[in-house]
Amino acid sequence: MILAVRINKRCLTAKVTWVACVVVSLFLSSCLKNQDQGTLVVYSGATMGTSYSIKVAGFPDALDREQIKTEIDALLERINLSMSTYIPESEISQFNRLDSTSWFSVSAIMINVLTESIRVSTLTNGAFDVTVAPLINLWGFGVKNQTSTVPSDEKINSLKKKTGYH
Repeated sequence: MILAVRINKRCLTAKVTWVACVVVSLFLSSCLKNQDQGTLVVYSGATMGTSYSIKVAGFPDALDREQIKTEIDALLERINLSMSTYIPESEISQFNRLDSTSWFSVSAIMINVLTESIRVSTLTNGAFDVTVAPLINLWGFGVKNQTSTVPSDEKINSLKKKTGYH
């Protein structure tokens, strides 16, 4: 079996793209082990403000292609409702609005992403930093404060104190 997944980037963060690709790939590969390379099935659609394309070679005839497409779209929708900083009521948006360290319940999807984020942060000695959103927003690349103005060193240094893998 050959599986190729592509998600076109527009405003996606790398972690959401990576998670979506991995989850969909694992789902499909678990269904399609040791199949011949004959039948090619292509799934595509819109998600997260962009599009996705999944190509599966060796797709068994016994599987319901429409059901799998429905499940792919449902999974990507759940990920989007959990991880999108562009959806005000997503889990990550609600979490980011918290002003305290009080308890906040999250989904299994969020726990998996956070666990993997910590692992990758550790492996890269902090080069991958999930706390960098304030700086992304300051420079105008996030959902807040879109700007073309270069921020002051004072403001950059102030926000750097609130970010960083520890």
